[in-house]
Amino acid sequence: MSKAFKTNPRAAWLIVAAITALAITSVLSACQIEDLVRVDVPAGIQNAIDLEPKISVAESGAAWEEWTAWVERNSTRFADEIDGGQKTAGIIASLSSTGIAFGQDAASTLPGGAFISTGLALMGGLFLKRPGDKAKQRAQTAAAFQDGMNQGQRISSSVIAGIESLKESQKGDG
Repeated sequence: MSKAFKTNPRAAWLIVAAITALAITSVLSACQIEDLVRVDVPAGIQNAIDLEPKISVAESGAAWEEWTAWVERNSTRFADEIDGGQKTAGIIASLSSTGIAFGQDAASTLPGGAFISTGLALMGGLFLKRPGDKAKQRAQTAAAFQDGMNQGQRISSSVIAGIESLKESQKGDG
């Protein structure tokens, strides 16, 4: 057999490579590959469910289940908080609206009540600023200015036409 290997070294290397590959794959199949391969865990997930920065693939299934349970639990909790906040805001808005309406009704029976009523409405309006109100106000102001300019142009055109008509009628009379 050694004579055959000496005469054909390529076959000998091929057999040695095949035996080596078989030995390596046998060793690897006996090992738990999932314990050897590690995955990175994002920092937010590490903090949320108390994991290490790297975990094995074998642990990743359990970590994924824990993460999805954490997300569902906290999403439900957050949604409940949002709903509660919206209900509270609605109640406060309703009470303030009712209070303003009551105050306006009561103020209208007093001497100078129109001023008090107007003052209450203005005070209520001060607290109702919302995000984007300034931009909306600027756009409305620009639109109102443009409308005023257009109206002024129409009026001036009408005045000029009226003056021209008056001049024409005076020429015909004179």
